[in-house]
Amino acid sequence: AEDGQAALSLLATTNVDATLPSGSNLKGPSLELWREIPKVRQQHGTAVGRPTINIIQKDSLGRPQPPVTVTGNTVWMMGDSTVASQGEVVVVRPELTASGDSLYLEGGTGLLRLMRKPRVLGTKGRPFTLVGETIDVMSKERKLDRVLAKSKAEAVSRDVTLKSDTIDLRIAA
Repeated sequence: AEDGQAALSLLATTNVDATLPSGSNLKGPSLELWREIPKVRQQHGTAVGRPTINIIQKDSLGRPQPPVTVTGNTVWMMGDSTVASQGEVVVVRPELTASGDSLYLEGGTGLLRLMRKPRVLGTKGRPFTLVGETIDVMSKERKLDRVLAKSKAEAVSRDVTLKSDTIDLRIAA
């Protein structure tokens, strides 16, 4: 910029590999990133062409935790921990793999919402599959705490198949 300030936005194309100060990383064909302007807007970006984001979150002592990986046709990032995605979304966490057409992830609160034909596969402990019209995956202190499937919910595990309007799974240990 002419006044000596860094550019307010950045457009990167072709083999983008961008890392934020938190350690979160985006790889994909295109990224438009808007820098934060205090009291005006927070940092935000848009990536198209099916990018993959590895979101790094830290525990209460500031130690990095295993990443949450999000892949989707289009991804929007707000700040350093909020992600929305649309189009064949896949989310991989250490304890589950989830998919759906649309996703909203709020890292600060631990909410992951999947919409439009979502499916959650629990991979640790007692594996399960959960489907519904909308699925909320909630974490407490960065650990899976609760999975809530709403409308046409169905849970299948080794021991049981359960169908209901709403299924609320609480995760212990």
